[in-house]
Amino acid sequence: MAISIKRLKQVYIELVDRYFCYGDEKHLHAIEKLGKVMMKSDLPLEKVAELHHDATKHLMQRCEMNPQQANALSLSLTRLLIVYGTDYRLRKEKKQTEHELGLASQALDSTSDGVLITDRHGIIIDVNRAFCRVTGYRREEVLGKNPSMLQSGRQDGEFYRRMWQQLREAGRWQGKVWNRRKNGEIYLERLTINAMSSVKGNVRNYVGVFSDISDQIALESQLRQSQKMEALGTLVGGIAHDFNNMLGGMLGNIYLAKRSKHLRGDLLKRLETIEELGQRSAGVVAQLLTFARKSNVDMQPLRVTPLVKETCKLARVGIPESIGLEFRGSSDDLMVCADLTQIQQLLLNLINNARDAVADAPNPMIRVEISQMTANPEFLARYAEARQGDYCHLQVEDNGHGIAAAHLEKVFEPFFTTKVVGKGTGLGLAMVYGAVRTHHGMIEVTSQVGQGTCFHLYFPLHRQAVRDRVDPVPPQPVAFNGQGETLLLVDDEPSVRHVMEELLIAMGYRVVSAASGEEALVLYAQHRAKIRLVITDVVMPGMGGGKLGEKLLAQDGDLPLIFVSGYNLEQLGNQSKIPAGYPLLTKPVHIDVLTSTIRQQLMHCPAKLKIVA
Repeated sequence: MAISIKRLKQVYIELVDRYFCYGDEKHLHAIEKLGKVMMKSDLPLEKVAELHHDATKHLMQRCEMNPQQANALSLSLTRLLIVYGTDYRLRKEKKQTEHELGLASQALDSTSDGVLITDRHGIIIDVNRAFCRVTGYRREEVLGKNPSMLQSGRQDGEFYRRMWQQLREAGRWQGKVWNRRKNGEIYLERLTINAMSSVKGNVRNYVGVFSDISDQIALESQLRQSQKMEALGTLVGGIAHDFNNMLGGMLGNIYLAKRSKHLRGDLLKRLETIEELGQRSAGVVAQLLTFARKSNVDMQPLRVTPLVKETCKLARVGIPESIGLEFRGSSDDLMVCADLTQIQQLLLNLINNARDAVADAPNPMIRVEISQMTANPEFLARYAEARQGDYCHLQVEDNGHGIAAAHLEKVFEPFFTTKVVGKGTGLGLAMVYGAVRTHHGMIEVTSQVGQGTCFHLYFPLHRQAVRDRVDPVPPQPVAFNGQGETLLLVDDEPSVRHVMEELLIAMGYRVVSAASGEEALVLYAQHRAKIRLVITDVVMPGMGGGKLGEKLLAQDGDLPLIFVSGYNLEQLGNQSKIPAGYPLLTKPVHIDVLTSTIRQQLMHCPAKLKIVA
């Protein structure tokens, strides 16, 4: 608490009085301490002079000393206090400066950005902790060195010439620089350099502030790749619908043509070849939809180890005995929520790719391994879509020819392949990528030319206990002939509607066809007594199949319905709200599947909504 002016004056007069009377040096020391108190209280010098004046008047009144003696005493005391006060103020300012410098140093060391300070010749005189953390150098290793020791070689001399030119002209430079850490790793940083000048305008120092943006660039690359894949997926989904309609019409016409009794052997063989090509085309579309994450999936809790083990046994059949296939399963009972078919297909694709990669290796080997891992901070930083928790880590590794660095970023793009013509469609890894993303998983590939490739797949673990269940085995299709039942067929695509009508007639049914949901309601009202079953497309202009089904069931709750679509449930959106308990067939519909489904519905045995390939 600061002492009052009145109290200071009183103490000061008493000390001066005692010193004048006794001449004891201890009173001078007491006066010095009082001076310290004055300076601590930030007492202005004019107030100090006022105290001297009052003390001098007191001495003159008490001791009858002449004015010259009083002035001399006053001057000496004033000098003493001013000298002491000045010294104290300097020490106080020094302490304050040291405190502020300490705060500045602490702030520099606590920032996540790297900082380096050089003299006007560009020689490093100080760095902060973040600099050491990013570059890997200790402080003493860089002091007295030139920042050029960090150069990676990716920027030429012209780059640095322009940098220094801008620094000299504008006193500031900002940009991205590729630098090299102590361990040789090259990283990208965002760097800002400012020139620090004296009052006269002469450059004294340069201060560089940088941040390592390697992870940011990687995340931006992942985002661009994801956006590109999403755009391709949307395109694929739209194309697949139209293509499936065309395939359905083509395969239906081939089926009808094959039923002709006047076909010669060569012509029948050619039709069978066309039919086979059509079915393969349907398979390609299915792969594209899987890549686009727009295929229908049946997600169920599955135990990973038995599934992968059985898939490896299946893959072993197609691998020459000279190639080793090793499986290492986790002892844990790992479980994921997955589509059985997609997991098997993606694993077979990876194993088949590995088989081709090791074909010319001296000791060809493929390893499939399953393990459990917990997402750590580094994993979460690497994958923006990752979440905390446990993952199933599936690895497929080979010691084959490897993948060139220039190709690594393209391996999951559809139709990209490094195989010779006829050896690959470029859809295998695209399908794998789409399937992994459908399962909310992540995938990455590491490879080194001449040493091999490893695919790492991460699937979130499913913690819910698996109920004892038996995976249903699809029954073998059996062809059923109609008994003259009348069916209502609804499809807005004329080519599909016409061929479906001919197929149904060929199967022994009578057909009433409509090109829209609205027309179908009118025809149903006219032929309600005869119509035994309705087959309708889901996506149509105006009234879609889902709405049509609701209106028909409102009139007749026992009416059998079959829904058909070239889209998947995700693409159908609001139109996918088809009544529960009725089958949804995916175009192009296989004839045997169509006949058996019709017969099942006519026998009035609807199951829960089920996707039929």
